[in-house]
Amino acid sequence: MISQCPPCIFGYGRRSDETGTRQELTEAVQQERVEMWFRHAREAKAIAAETIYGGWFFDSITSGVNWLERPQAQEILRRARPGDKLVFAKLDRVARDQLDWCTSYKVFHEAGVGLVCCD
Repeated sequence: MISQCPPCIFGYGRRSDETGTRQELTEAVQQERVEMWFRHAREAKAIAAETIYGGWFFDSITSGVNWLERPQAQEILRRARPGDKLVFAKLDRVARDQLDWCTSYKVFHEAGVGLVCCD
């Protein structure tokens, strides 16, 4: 009998190329928001109890590169299975623009991977 792997939550963030003191965009803050979402979702039973945290993926690529072309997005797509979720702190850390979001959403949706934005 083949055992199924439990559903997995992947966290994703991207470095900001903006200068200044926008602390909400640091990697540590993005990661904490995603991990907090995971803890709260588990406590609220919004995700299955056996769901595991599949790790944090962070791109240091700045703006100008479509999401699906970024190395960590490609790695998540390689690892993710239908029923998994990708959680990110802010939508602007993912897609460059509306077209990039729609294209990326379609690819993840067709792979059976849910997308969750903490904001």
